[in-house]
Amino acid sequence: MILNLDKVAPILQEVFHPIFKQQKLNIKVLRLDLIDPITGGNKWFKLKFNLEVAEKLGCKTIMSFGGPYSNHIAALASAGAQLGFETVGVIRGKLHDNPTLKRAKLQGMKLIACEYEKYRAYRNPDNWNELVELFPNAFIIPEGGSNNLGLQGCKLIAKMIPENTTSVFLPVGTGTTMAGLISGSEGKFFVEGIAVVNAADYLKNEIDGKIKEEFKKNVNSIPTNYLLHHDFTFGGYAKSDLNLSLFLKDFHRDNSIPIEPIYTGRMFYALVALAHSGYFSKGVSIVAIHTGGNQYNLS
Repeated sequence: MILNLDKVAPILQEVFHPIFKQQKLNIKVLRLDLIDPITGGNKWFKLKFNLEVAEKLGCKTIMSFGGPYSNHIAALASAGAQLGFETVGVIRGKLHDNPTLKRAKLQGMKLIACEYEKYRAYRNPDNWNELVELFPNAFIIPEGGSNNLGLQGCKLIAKMIPENTTSVFLPVGTGTTMAGLISGSEGKFFVEGIAVVNAADYLKNEIDGKIKEEFKKNVNSIPTNYLLHHDFTFGGYAKSDLNLSLFLKDFHRDNSIPIEPIYTGRMFYALVALAHSGYFSKGVSIVAIHTGGNQYNLS
């Protein structure tokens, strides 16, 4: 079947850093990126049920939204090419001449440039009427795969977390992966997100809302085993500085794990910074989720 979980074996790799060794922290990374260099990571899980439902409905075209460097757009274009779907990407701003969009176009994705105000309006499905008229048989997925089907897919990640894990860390953009992980955790571990955008209050409200919606039939069981860190945004989404750049270089040298500066790079930077601050108790067992994004590293 489409994106079969049975074919995905969880790969856990120990993460080295002097401060982790000094404080006797057991930190491993769940290599979701190894599922596939482009469709892998959390995008694989966000797309899984969306594509299955689209197939059952007989939809031949999948449409979604993203920025010009979007991991989600890259993953959808690749999955569509592999599975026989036509794909349409509504791209925020101009159609930049970059590897992400070039690759998506080569994989058959139709790209539509969208000015910023209209793009923001498209975040509300009530404003999709124009798109439905243009592509009447398309299955439309929200930006980043951030719908309930995406959340249900991300719940499956919780099944890949080893027993006796104290905390799970992950980078957070829309909050869907974090909400899915929390919902699927059954309270067995604490979930800590590293925000990659500045809108911390908005992001927390998004996560809280998704969880409350997921547990609306059993409000007495709404989980509270999570925390969102918002001190590692480096000034905003996709922004960086010399400290982060040097960290990424050293981290890759010491661990041979491909990471990028927007999501996973910030998460590992945060783990090291929190360790230096004394945030962790000695001997804790932490799993950091590699959410993919390796398409940035492909030429």
